[in-house]
This record gives sequence, structure tokens and C-alpha cells, in this order.
Amino acid sequence: MTTLLEELDEIVEYELDSEVIGTDTRVRVKDTTVGPYRYICHLEYSGPGYVAMGTGTLIGPRTVLTAGHCIRDENGRVRDRPEQMIVIPGRNGTGKPPFGSARAVKFVPFTKVAGRMATDVGIIQLATPIGTTSGYWTRYWAKSKADPIGRSILPGNLPLPAGTLKVNLSGYPGDKPRGTPFRAYDATVKLTDGVLSYVNDTFAGHSGSPVWVRRHPTKGGRVMVAIHVAGNSAESQNYGVLIDAAVRKFIIENTLP
Repeated sequence: MTTLLEELDEIVEYELDSEVIGTDTRVRVKDTTVGPYRYICHLEYSGPGYVAMGTGTLIGPRTVLTAGHCIRDENGRVRDRPEQMIVIPGRNGTGKPPFGSARAVKFVPFTKVAGRMATDVGIIQLATPIGTTSGYWTRYWAKSKADPIGRSILPGNLPLPAGTLKVNLSGYPGDKPRGTPFRAYDATVKLTDGVLSYVNDTFAGHSGSPVWVRRHPTKGGRVMVAIHVAGNSAESQNYGVLIDAAVRKFIIENTLP
């Protein structure tokens, strides 16, 4: 008996973001069983004749944080068949996923209206608590044997001003072999109206990737500061939605146990 993963159509559709700036500095993630890569998920939504792919991050046993457009169709409407999406934490190629996979049961958009970058955030609620196996990004600092540095979600302001701060980003770009994660570490540029820009290299499929700062455990460990949503070839910048008070409230209200 084949799994849904094995039956997915080979025609692939990728999402909005695609910007490699100058020399490509992305690095392949080799071990996805350690933090934070075990919490980062490959998303596959199968429709008639296509598979849309993106990235998300487990933030609870049955909850994934992602870009809003990853749960919308090409017309900006929230997709009405969440069961057609599977979520694969720690995926590392086409082999057996280290933590299995889970099916979505509900898509929750940050706002009803699509199209504004600063609100391009969404949550995927899952049928099964796969996060109890893989672990997940916690709101307050927590560590484990597989993640001794620990992780947390931004509780307030950025630790350094944009333009000085450097950030990490990791997800599943569509220009690489299917299901293989890549990370990038580079400088931020500015913070404008809730959107953080940076020069980390990305490609289509990276939408929904976590953007984080690695800090000492006493200061939150790996602190997720934004959700990657887009690239801009004209301005040579890529963009993420800052996890501000409103986004954090949205996360708290929609995270399932």
C-alpha cells in the first residue's frame, strides 16, 4: 500500500518567493533530526494535476506556522480542502521522513483579505500531534537532548536593530532536489511596517520558513523573529513578517495542544 507522499503528482507548483542575491550562499542541512531543523516542515498540497510546495514550522503538537499564501489558492482565497495538505517535519530528501507526516485539518489565515505582505501569515492545524515526536518551536525558551541550545519565539523587540542584526533562515527551496532543506545566514537590511528585510538567499518554496537569531540560552536560544514570505529581485532583498505583538497573539489563540 502506497502512502500519500508516494502517490503525489510529479507536477509541482511553487509559491511567491524567489531571490538569490549575488553569490548563492545557501548550505544544505545534512542532519534534520537536531534542533531547529526537526521542527521545520515541508508542505505539500496536492490539487488536480499539481502539487504546491512550501515550508512551515511546528509551534505546537498539532500546529504549524507558515506564510499566509501557503494556505491560499492563486486567487487569494483560503483553500477549502485542508486534508489535501501533508506536513513533513524534518524531511531530508525523498527517503522515509524521520518523524513521519501529518495531514492538515484546518487552515487559519491571519487576516481575511490576502495581498498585504505584513499580514501574510497563516496557521495549519493538524489531525495528529506529530509535534510530540519531532518537538516544536516554543513560545518561551525550552531545550531538549536534540536541541540543547533551545528555542523560543520573539517576545518583544528585535535583540539588535535591523541593519545590524544577522539572521538565519531555513526551508525547502524548489530549485534543489525535492524535500531537501537549505539554510542561509546573512544580514538584515531594515524593518518597515512590520516587514523585516534581509539579504539571505531564498528560492520559491522557502515561503513559511522560520527566520531566527541564535542567542545564548539565557536569552532565548534560537529566537524566531519572523516568517519568510517573499523576495524582490528589483531591490535585492528578501522579506519576512516580523513576529510582533499582533502575530504573537494570533499564534497563542490558534495553537492546539
